[in-house]
Amino acid sequence: MASFHSPASGAKYLTLAFFAEAVADALISFVDDGKEDQLNERIDDALTSLRAISGEGPDADVDKYPVGHYEQVRTWDDVIQRQGSENVLHLLEDIRTRKGTPEDLKGKAEEAIEFFSGLEAQALRNFDRPERTLPRGLRELCRAL
Repeated sequence: MASFHSPASGAKYLTLAFFAEAVADALISFVDDGKEDQLNERIDDALTSLRAISGEGPDADVDKYPVGHYEQVRTWDDVIQRQGSENVLHLLEDIRTRKGTPEDLKGKAEEAIEFFSGLEAQALRNFDRPERTLPRGLRELCRAL
């Protein structure tokens, strides 16, 4: 059996899933308990990554960002298209600067939680894709080349 993604690609999906979970957890703590311990740090990581992949951030090594590799960006884009969360950047900026009433911030945080939970789930699905066998004869053809 051959997998359609390499171990390195799999690690990138897992990295994205862990990142999304950390952001969602910080947002959940903010909504449920009013805790802001990790909130700004997690939002800053997300904003930096979003700006980098959208071309708004500084040019730098993608390894510095939680979302920067092809697999991660593709997964991020899939979730944005499916959930219609194009404004996640603005949500995070508003939460980070505490723009709005406490009720507004809670609503924005809940919307961001939904996005990051979906991102985590999609990254895990992409990682856990069942291995499929190569079509008959393709392995021999590749070896012959």
